[in-house]
Amino acid sequence: MAFLRLPYSVAYRVERDRLAMGASRHMPHCLLRFDIIIRFVIYVQMRGYLRRHQNMWLGGVLLYSNLVEVHDSARCTQVAETMQAREFSISNHELRNLKGQIIIITGGAAGIGLATSKILLEQGCTVIVGDLNPPAISFEGVVFHRTNVALWEDLRSLFKTAYARYGRIDHVFANAGISETAGSTYLKEEFGTDGELEEPDHSITDLNVTGTANTCFLALHYMRRQPTGGSMVVTSSITGFQVFRSTQYTMSKHAVLGFMRGLVPNLKALDHEATIRINAITPSWTLTGLLSQEAADTIGIPAQEPEAVALAAVLLMADQSRQGQVIYIGSGKYKEIEHSILSPAVEDIIVSGEERADTYMERLAQKLAADKDG
Repeated sequence: MAFLRLPYSVAYRVERDRLAMGASRHMPHCLLRFDIIIRFVIYVQMRGYLRRHQNMWLGGVLLYSNLVEVHDSARCTQVAETMQAREFSISNHELRNLKGQIIIITGGAAGIGLATSKILLEQGCTVIVGDLNPPAISFEGVVFHRTNVALWEDLRSLFKTAYARYGRIDHVFANAGISETAGSTYLKEEFGTDGELEEPDHSITDLNVTGTANTCFLALHYMRRQPTGGSMVVTSSITGFQVFRSTQYTMSKHAVLGFMRGLVPNLKALDHEATIRINAITPSWTLTGLLSQEAADTIGIPAQEPEAVALAAVLLMADQSRQGQVIYIGSGKYKEIEHSILSPAVEDIIVSGEERADTYMERLAQKLAADKDG
């Protein structure tokens, strides 16, 4: 039975060397199986064992491969089951605690914003819509305030008016956004009358990124003044973590997720009697003003209804346990992907063994606070 022990000892050395080179300890074995076996065979060839004990070693390799195959099958099944378990449904029962609350929605006159307004009205909320144009259909309980999210004065007026009228702002949905056609603003060159290269148009970034950040800045201003705190939901997109050839739109949706991630630890450190939360939604193709049913049918996009996305936004307002989460909505199905997939992938695989970058910033903040007190 000695030949059974030898492959494992060699495999152990391979794994030990792999970890010493900085590879992840948490990488699923199904990604390592062939790597280990190939390294194992090379190791054997280098030592000359294969030449002297060919049958014994080949038998060991095959046995080891089969054993790992069985383990990997179970492991991959476990991973698949975990991924499936991350899907969840949303019921109206989970939204009932929103009754009587005051919500501001930017980009609330159509698409996802309008669908969100309708759901909130059904839950007994008051909705203040900030948009360029009022909803096509008026609803009792919806107050329209003309707002260009790219203009600070408009946003400030929206919040000031809502707070003056209702005395509080419970939730803010920073949903306003625009897109560009397929292609890249940064591959288009325009020249002025003087023949000099013009600066590219950053209007999409100005609205999607600066508009979102300013909306949340104003939300924080008012929520910090009220003992009940509040929550913010920001609209990113599947393009916030995928390759997508609409460059400026993709950049802006990555930035929205980055804004949320950067704000979360600062919110947790706030000296406030109530929690202030921020979460994000990342919908896949959805029928909105940016994508009509006709356009979706033309290129075969399986687009979902805006109501499916709106439910996720409302859930993030209602569920006070959700902080720093990202809900992906595709084909009407829901997955929380920040805490369950994206963050673990970074910490367990990409930077395994290293401290989180924000840990150093936390230490710096503590040191500065200690120096100030001293």
